[in-house]
Amino acid sequence: MDLLYEMIGERVAPGKESYCFLFHGMYDVPVKGTDKEWQEGSEEVYNYLLCAVGPLEGEYEPGLPEAGFLYPAFRQRSTACDYINLYEKIKIWDICGKKL
Repeated sequence: MDLLYEMIGERVAPGKESYCFLFHGMYDVPVKGTDKEWQEGSEEVYNYLLCAVGPLEGEYEPGLPEAGFLYPAFRQRSTACDYINLYEKIKIWDICGKKL
């Protein structure tokens, strides 16, 4: 874990006070029956890692995330181990070439 935090800090927010939150979660994926109604229970449990990285606002106050990921991706109501969802904050003026 220390190596992951170090690599993220070097690449995402070098020289800035920042945070990196890493969460593990599980989601019980509901199943629809042939009658299109939701069934009790599930056939799959989706295990995932969620990471959020952003600047600190004040001494220990996390600001809005600027980057992050969800692994493995969740596609077509199932675990997709070959995919990862990435998040990066996009500033509209970076796209347009001017600040709005």
